[in-house]
Amino acid sequence: MKKYISSLSSLVIFIVICFGIFSCNTDDDSLSKEDQNRFVYKKIGLNGIKVIKLVLEDNLLYAATEDGIFKKNINQEGSFEAIGLQGKNVEAILVLNQDEIIASVADFQEDIVIHIASTTNGGGSWQVMETNFGGGSLDPHIVWEFLKTSGTSDVIYATSNYVVAKSLDKGINWTPIWGDWEQFARATSSIAINPLIPGEMWLGGQGGMEDGYLVRLENSIEKNRWLDLVANPTTVKKIVFDMQDPQSIYFGFEGALLKTSTNGQSWETLIDEHESAMFFNGITISELDNNKIFASGWLKGGESQPLVLYYSEDKGLTWIKDVFTEEPFGGVEDMLLKKEGNIERLFLALDKGGIYEIKIKD
Repeated sequence: MKKYISSLSSLVIFIVICFGIFSCNTDDDSLSKEDQNRFVYKKIGLNGIKVIKLVLEDNLLYAATEDGIFKKNINQEGSFEAIGLQGKNVEAILVLNQDEIIASVADFQEDIVIHIASTTNGGGSWQVMETNFGGGSLDPHIVWEFLKTSGTSDVIYATSNYVVAKSLDKGINWTPIWGDWEQFARATSSIAINPLIPGEMWLGGQGGMEDGYLVRLENSIEKNRWLDLVANPTTVKKIVFDMQDPQSIYFGFEGALLKTSTNGQSWETLIDEHESAMFFNGITISELDNNKIFASGWLKGGESQPLVLYYSEDKGLTWIKDVFTEEPFGGVEDMLLKKEGNIERLFLALDKGGIYEIKIKD
């Protein structure tokens, strides 16, 4: 939490608030019982597998993992069902509907295998797609992220290393709209379309020298590029829009959680974790109260780590940091929120720790 204290009295007030009202560590016996039990953690499956991406379509939760793709109806008991590509590392998935799914396979275990696969029968069978993704290059191009536009399944986007490409035929033919193939760079790992501003797209990732970049496009034309929002090494991992304010956007970087309330004209660092190298892979905003923000991530440097959940009730001005030490592999790779009436369910994908559902008691 980045907070500037101008006087000793302000510091005292801050300490009182942190330890008296907000939970900075749920293992602290001095906390009230209500605060200690505010977050209820439940593992719902896939323990021991690295879960890379989550997609939720209606009540079906899809998981892209290092061991293929799984799905589960979140309103039913039981285990996740394997639906294909088992034994393969799946970096990203695009669920067009329950029958049509596209997956990015990037397996580096023995023989390097990189391709785009698809199914048209819900995972009953998979085929390697014959596409021009990569522009015919001899070097493999990994799809790091897929994105579909609302209202149609024909227009989709995919990112690779310093490039965003567009397809109009469900992933067969691709045309770069930003960057190009054969770039000296690492993953363009995040891409999102502003639902409140037509034609506005944000993307980010890491250059060839571990230099983070964030870009704003208008109708596929680059309008802004930021290279120094967070100290290097860094990368952009998540982009989330405030659905009630088109100018307010949250960004998860390696090392920090940032926000702009002015569509990029000014910036706030809400959480500074650069020293600990926290990758903020997960950010989501409550649909019931957009003052409530959830964030989490993965600590660089090892698999073993607690599950850390950041929670704000004032759009990121102050934060609860809840540490769930019972999970030894708590690094978060992805996060999403499901609203059901007046209830919201938070799902987290972990690095070797499976998938958790967290319930928040107000």
